[in-house]
Amino acid sequence: MHSHQMKFSFVIPSYDRKEVLQTCIKSIEKAYECAKEKDIATEIVVVFCGINMEKSSFDLKYQDLTITQYSEENIVCRAKNIGIEKARGEYIVLIDDDATVGENFLLKLNELVQYEGNVYCAKIQDPVTAECFSEKEKSLTGRKLRRVDYNLFKGSALIIKKAVLMKAGLFSEEFGPGGQYFSAEESDLFFRIKMLKEDVLYVPELVIYHPVYDTFPESNAYRYSYATGAMLTKYCFDDWSNMYAYLFLIARLYAICSVRIIQTTLFPRLMSAKNEKRRYSFVVRGLTMGIIQYLKNRLLSGN
Repeated sequence: MHSHQMKFSFVIPSYDRKEVLQTCIKSIEKAYECAKEKDIATEIVVVFCGINMEKSSFDLKYQDLTITQYSEENIVCRAKNIGIEKARGEYIVLIDDDATVGENFLLKLNELVQYEGNVYCAKIQDPVTAECFSEKEKSLTGRKLRRVDYNLFKGSALIIKKAVLMKAGLFSEEFGPGGQYFSAEESDLFFRIKMLKEDVLYVPELVIYHPVYDTFPESNAYRYSYATGAMLTKYCFDDWSNMYAYLFLIARLYAICSVRIIQTTLFPRLMSAKNEKRRYSFVVRGLTMGIIQYLKNRLLSGN
């Protein structure tokens, strides 16, 4: 084991997907092997979430790369938080179990953190099609993220100094699978980090490979936008001095969806693929219900 301080902790929440988890771990091992000369102290922390898995096969050490594991019943954000709290690294690298990194990932990351900030977002790319997570990312260069860029802060591509995460308050268990709201846990954390006046840097040279899906089930479109509506409404209250930014983000979502719904009605064939992916009417419905539900909860709790 390294005598000097642990530099990077890869935190991987995992859901009954042993094969993809193995692939993820192997890609990190390869990146570690490539960076061997730099002697970058690295560990992997796996948190098994809501499953009964035979975990013994993961009790392995890869020379100086230690893999530890923990379990958590059902709430994904709690699993992430356990991993973060147990991690010994100066920087936490959050990655999904069905994602992988390239061989030069650790070398690039180590170079980056020598002279830049405390919070980074990597680029997500499909390992097969090379499609980006969003069209915007195809041409996007490195930049500091503003509140309006919150969609670029994605849970499977974050590198954050542990001290900043602890100060921001980790992930809220109110959001994400198993919580009251199905998703938006990353955005919720992003806005809290922004409230700490931390720079959040989008770095497209850092790539995390993760499947990017062409279609989106209606139920997911509804649940994701329901959570987004609740989360943006929350920050109208919690980050009062920037309330107009959150109101703008809500209005922008409604405006985009309204235009797309009109286009889909007028040109159904032309818009069918786009609507299949975005499910605009379900987004509007989810957004509205999320806002209403959050306001109700807020009023009932008296905050």
